[in-house]
Amino acid sequence: MKKSLCCVAIASFILGGCASKDIIFTQTPLCQAPIATISLQNITQKDSQTTIGKEEYKTILTQILQGTNCLTITPNSQDDTYALSATYEVNLNSEEKKETLSSQSTHTLNAKVKLIITSQNEIRQEVGESTIQAQEKRVLGIGESEEISREDEINALRNSTLIAIKNFIKSLNQPQN
Repeated sequence: MKKSLCCVAIASFILGGCASKDIIFTQTPLCQAPIATISLQNITQKDSQTTIGKEEYKTILTQILQGTNCLTITPNSQDDTYALSATYEVNLNSEEKKETLSSQSTHTLNAKVKLIITSQNEIRQEVGESTIQAQEKRVLGIGESEEISREDEINALRNSTLIAIKNFIKSLNQPQN
């Protein structure tokens, strides 16, 4: 009886130490109708550890811009159009702590997006950042592996982009002095 109780306790400790994560990106429209027109200009990938290429990020950026329902995308700049240039980067750090019977690894992904938005009268800079952290704990070498996936990277970039765009939309809705 004591032996089976001890086995159950050890099994729950091991299973309880395993980490899990659910990273979900959702976006809802922010406006009833478009309030500005955007022309996409340059997209720059900073020297980082990202696996997302410029064209794929351009698709992500376009989807988010359209998903806000606040901004219309046009291929050509006009007098009343904002020109948008984007810079993005992703960095991944891993840290491991080892103890006598267990080890713990922490993987941290940082995504940063900087949008430079210009019109005839002004230049705006909006920044969005996201962090995803995954931890795994192993006891006696037993435990699930918890890594940061490519989908996590995409969702972090989406979230960072949405934060920067929301800041821009918020500034458009504020009265000018």
